[in-house]
Amino acid sequence: MKNIRRSIASVLIVILLLGVFPVKSRASEEIWPGYPGVDELPQINTIPDPFKFFKKSNDPTGDGYVSSPEEWDARREEIKELVQRYWLGYRWPTKPEDVSGKTETVVEPYIVKDIFGTEFNVREEFDNLVENLLKGPVKFKNLIYGDWGPIEGEEEYIFGPADDEEEAIEMAIEAWNTGYYVPYQLWGFWQSYFVFRDYTGTIDSPPPAEVPVTYNTVTVRNPETGAEASFNINVRMPTVTQVVYAWEDYAPSVRDAVYWDDLKIQLPVIIDIGGVMSSHVNTVNEQGYAYISFTPTDIYADDSNASDGDGINRDGVYTKLYPYDKDVYEYASGALMAWGWGASQILNALEQPMEGSGKTWGEYLHIDPTRSLVIGHSRYGKAAMFAAAFDDRFDICIASEPGGSGIQSYRYKVEGKIFNFNAYPKADRVYGKTEIPTVSYGGGSSWFPETAGHFVNRDNQLPFDSSDIIALVAPRVFFALTGIDAHWLGNEGGVAAVQAASEVYAYIGKNEIEKTNIAIRARQSDHMLYNRDVPFIIAIMDREFKQTDDRKLHVQDLFPNGTGLGAMSYPARDYSYVSEFNSYPFDINSSYLPWSRPDKYVLWTAQENFLVGYPITITAYSNAPDVKLILPDGTEINPAKHEGEEFIFELNAEQAIYGRYELRTVGSDKENRSVFFSAVSLADVLRHGRAKGDEGEENRVIGFSSRLANSAENPPEVYVDGKLVTMSFTPERFKEEETTLLEYGIQFHDKLFARIANEGWDENKTFHIKNLKFVTIPDFTFEISFGNVYASANNNGKDGADRFTEPISWNVERYNNGPAEVWPEIPDNLEERRILESGGTVTRPEAPQPKPSNFDTKIIGTKVERDGEKINIIIEFDSELDKREFGFGLNFADRWDTIWSEDGKQVTLSVDYDKFPADGNAALIIFRLKDTEGNMIPGPKFINLSYDDPDKKAVDEAIEAIISGTYRIPVSSQANQESKTAWVQKAVNARIPEGNDSVAVVTFEDGSYKVTVSKGKFSRTVAISVTLETPEEPEPKKPDTPSSSYTPTPTPAPNSTVNVGATVKDRIASARLDYGRVKDFMARNITVKLPQLKGINVDGYSVVLPAKSLAEGNGEGILNVETAFGNIMIQDNMLANIPGISGDDEVRITVGTVNKDTLPEDVRNAVGERPVIELTLNVGNRQIDWNNPDTPVTVHIPYQPSENELENPYGIVIWYIDGNGNVITVPSGRYDPETGMVIFKTTHFSMFAVAYVEKNFTDLENAEWAIDSIKALAARDIIKTDGDSFRPSENITRADYLYALVRALNLNTQITDDFTNFDDISKDTYYYNEIAIAKKLGITLGTGNNKFSPDLEITRQEMMTLTARTLISLGMLEKPGSTKVLDSFTDKGEIASWAVESAAALVSEGLIVGSNNKIMPGNNTTRAEAAVFLYRLYKSYSR
Repeated sequence: MKNIRRSIASVLIVILLLGVFPVKSRASEEIWPGYPGVDELPQINTIPDPFKFFKKSNDPTGDGYVSSPEEWDARREEIKELVQRYWLGYRWPTKPEDVSGKTETVVEPYIVKDIFGTEFNVREEFDNLVENLLKGPVKFKNLIYGDWGPIEGEEEYIFGPADDEEEAIEMAIEAWNTGYYVPYQLWGFWQSYFVFRDYTGTIDSPPPAEVPVTYNTVTVRNPETGAEASFNINVRMPTVTQVVYAWEDYAPSVRDAVYWDDLKIQLPVIIDIGGVMSSHVNTVNEQGYAYISFTPTDIYADDSNASDGDGINRDGVYTKLYPYDKDVYEYASGALMAWGWGASQILNALEQPMEGSGKTWGEYLHIDPTRSLVIGHSRYGKAAMFAAAFDDRFDICIASEPGGSGIQSYRYKVEGKIFNFNAYPKADRVYGKTEIPTVSYGGGSSWFPETAGHFVNRDNQLPFDSSDIIALVAPRVFFALTGIDAHWLGNEGGVAAVQAASEVYAYIGKNEIEKTNIAIRARQSDHMLYNRDVPFIIAIMDREFKQTDDRKLHVQDLFPNGTGLGAMSYPARDYSYVSEFNSYPFDINSSYLPWSRPDKYVLWTAQENFLVGYPITITAYSNAPDVKLILPDGTEINPAKHEGEEFIFELNAEQAIYGRYELRTVGSDKENRSVFFSAVSLADVLRHGRAKGDEGEENRVIGFSSRLANSAENPPEVYVDGKLVTMSFTPERFKEEETTLLEYGIQFHDKLFARIANEGWDENKTFHIKNLKFVTIPDFTFEISFGNVYASANNNGKDGADRFTEPISWNVERYNNGPAEVWPEIPDNLEERRILESGGTVTRPEAPQPKPSNFDTKIIGTKVERDGEKINIIIEFDSELDKREFGFGLNFADRWDTIWSEDGKQVTLSVDYDKFPADGNAALIIFRLKDTEGNMIPGPKFINLSYDDPDKKAVDEAIEAIISGTYRIPVSSQANQESKTAWVQKAVNARIPEGNDSVAVVTFEDGSYKVTVSKGKFSRTVAISVTLETPEEPEPKKPDTPSSSYTPTPTPAPNSTVNVGATVKDRIASARLDYGRVKDFMARNITVKLPQLKGINVDGYSVVLPAKSLAEGNGEGILNVETAFGNIMIQDNMLANIPGISGDDEVRITVGTVNKDTLPEDVRNAVGERPVIELTLNVGNRQIDWNNPDTPVTVHIPYQPSENELENPYGIVIWYIDGNGNVITVPSGRYDPETGMVIFKTTHFSMFAVAYVEKNFTDLENAEWAIDSIKALAARDIIKTDGDSFRPSENITRADYLYALVRALNLNTQITDDFTNFDDISKDTYYYNEIAIAKKLGITLGTGNNKFSPDLEITRQEMMTLTARTLISLGMLEKPGSTKVLDSFTDKGEIASWAVESAAALVSEGLIVGSNNKIMPGNNTTRAEAAVFLYRLYKSYSR
């Protein structure tokens, strides 16, 4: 691998930023009046710039960008509007005066309920416990809080039996206080346990049967309809003693209070959507804060089951007041928005007078609605975000694990990834699907109105991201918590979104506190809010609501003795800013944030990681004057190249060391910026595993620690039991395909397992992935195979999903903890705390111990052998291996066959011979093997391969023999260059050793002789020294008689025209050329002219010449023939491989006129007086039907257009008239006013006529700017039209664009009957042949699985990329040296990185000009826009 160059930035940019996944077409009508439909919205594959306005008209300064902190207010209102219009639905602006609150107390049975609403009668449960103790012993176990709540432990508690009722009551009280519980099921299937002590506290007597219950009710009225609806809230207040203790240092007036009426204070309040802090209320009250929770489903139903026949349930307070109507914007609201609205109504009610009281409801309850915190967990964490985003009265927002459709970016995904940070054992896993909005919406959900359904599979077209919604909270406090091991929470994408929103905080904040009021903490979690989280929340509240001069955050150690996950708080610590709460063990891929706030430099790179110990090219992009690269050891590296905003750094192998690398801007005009990435080992790049995710469906994944470089254009191939299965490239959960390509892996859907089980599955069959590519190892292609896979058709394929999981292949060689200096934080549990308290130390290792493995199979031999047209790489092992389990990578081939020996001790990778590198050096990586006991290879193996090819040896041997020879051409072989070269050829052939079998070809170029020796795929060219033998000078002889005057024919000069004599027979004027003259004319670009004969009428002009003169070339030689009827340019390989012609034949090529009376009447009338010619090829008296797509003939026909035609010269075209008189337009035909010729190219000989076509369309009134282009292309049938309708504003499809591109550039190649076109291109479609040509030429690879998706619409940047790729591959366009030419476009930043180079090339060439300083890369391309662009191509590049 030492010769591998690691320049991977371009690959990363394509995978990360590009839209490689096809997008399904949708209607383009407006979502709501004035708001464009999805098709009109650009695809944005990075986190959008929050400072860029959606509409320039919303920007007070009109430039479309936030340019001052004050201007953010306008952008903020625009984001709110977009979120409501496109996603969450309308948030009714309920007025405070339409809301009221009421408190009343009634006596009711003592009922408690869990956070999910399950109710228990406390006295009945206590009496049941007493009764059971009288009957016998009562046993229950300790509870351990593990994954997804509590599970029973091993320790058992036994109480009873009791002798009498009194003893039974005493035992019941003791059991109750010990933690007595009853098991129950949530949702009918999830086992849980209800611990009564957690809800009643400890008791010293039997609980009462009835208790006074205070109801606090919020009532909302809709004054427009008179509708009224109410919901209850749970209010938990501290005791007076708790208030005094918590507030005496901040509000001295409370110190002497004994009763509530003595308190002259209203308390700040936590409003808890869903009750996540219900188990922490005592702690909250002890800190002197009020607590309110409510049940969100009272406000709006939570339903995603549209298949139950009743549709989505949207019942609740909100829809009673504002009945749901999907077609009326003000009444189309979803639950996520409504739940947040509910929190706001509590504030409204607290502000209003309470009926029957002279106080506001807040004053009555001693709650201050002007000082509030809103919190929620999971889906209610999302609602808390939206509550704070749309209601500025919330001072603090705590979003607890809100995940997808919450803080997780809609665009930043790491599905299938295996992280390399210092993970908790359960977090060292394959991460599955993330709940981006598409997945959350599913087939419909009460969370959203139907509007959100427009964006299924098109999340990147939402005109905002989660970061924009978080930014709406700025500069108020936003603090998010996320669970590091719960994949659906999208931790990395959540951190990216918070980082993006932090830019807004830093820009609009008025002081350092406001600028840093945002943070996210990632920690181990079973999707809960933990004791360890609460002190951070309390510290924020204390700073915001209690402290005045002291602005630090004092995080208290509130739970020093907690045991179990998250139960212990961290030691007390002071922080200066909320941003210091940030804690996460991974760096964000900075290419997702290719922008910055106005006062900070932009800096990003697509680099995520690279291999330790190998050279690497790192490309960074910045608008700063300079950028530095800082190595892990502190060494600063300057860019090797800097052009415009591109900075290129070159690291050698010694500089590519383990650790974290920093790119840092250097400038003084703005704040500098840093981004980070890491170097990792080969083993850490190739960690892999398979897993069942956490969703319970659609979630089995094979994942890797390196991002895949595959795409829809070049997908991995998944074979199950040897059969290729279908693959999807879009993010929706339910789909027709059986697998989905993820960023870091491949997902296998339930339907696949159901199908293969029904077909007869056994675990000896395999899941085999081929053509697997990794961004970090760009030169290699991999395959991986898994056996022992369980499949069942039960439960629609879900049965046994957990059996898919296997341990990760091996432990990391070195942790990559990103920005975390220590991860996890110390102390992380009670044991570590006790060590520290006793004076000990706790450290974190740099790497884990290697995973134990009993795999001891050794490689005993590796060899490379040729077998016909195959190269076999043979690997031999000393013991038997599991033939189902393997992973190999090669750096020289994308395809190979893997063949195991019967005994499992040998594997052969069989590759096409021509794929093996010509220098004989290649590399193999083995990264998965298992022995028959199931033991895994403990890490990858890198093996250098070499092959001493006999053909290469033969070529080298022949070269050595040839260059050692002496070559002196005798006088007898010096007649001309042809005879000289022929002599040298014979001499060279004589030098080749007998039996060598190499072929040598001698050429004379630029005054020297070169010899090219070939055998098989090997070829070498050397120059040889050749001299001429000097002839003896004879004595001059005097003539016997004076000679007559004689002037020899001068040798024509290069690039000149030579008149050749012609003879006339049967009205055809013919000129004969010998082989030498043809070759000489071609070599010196001399035009052969058959002059018009005076006084003789002819019907045609012919050249007669040896067939071999037009069969032996390579297409570079051109014979120019000029006649009165037309000129032709013939390539020197025109007759290569043409049936019916041998090299010894003499051929006649004729340019003749056509008797128009032989044409069909309609054609004759259309052609009129314009010329019609016929091109023919004859061998003797036989006419040959010449047709060679690879060697077109260029034809020039003299023509004088009429005045009308000169006004619209694009209407002058060439018609090919077939044998039945049918007319087919030749796309390349056009009039050249400089030469007075109509020029076209043809790959076959027939009749051709000059014609004039003027296409008129009735729908071009709004496309006047494109009329000439449309008419020109339509006249040539380059672009497909339909009658008198062109449909200029419709978006052009992939098929129509490629059809027109191929015809505009006159691309052609031989398409045989056995050619395999794309599966979705039918032979009866008009574009079949053009798509086939593009496929064969390598212009398009389709959209995956041999599909082309002809009806998908093409974006401007896709169009630019496809076109530039075509022109560059044909040698018609050069790659740009710089992308500076794009600087004039204000939306340059929206160009996907994979399209930047193509866009720059086309702009430099003048083919793309943009509009209003915009290039609009993400927009779809209309048919009119395509026509203008294609006509530019046609005029510049038509071949």
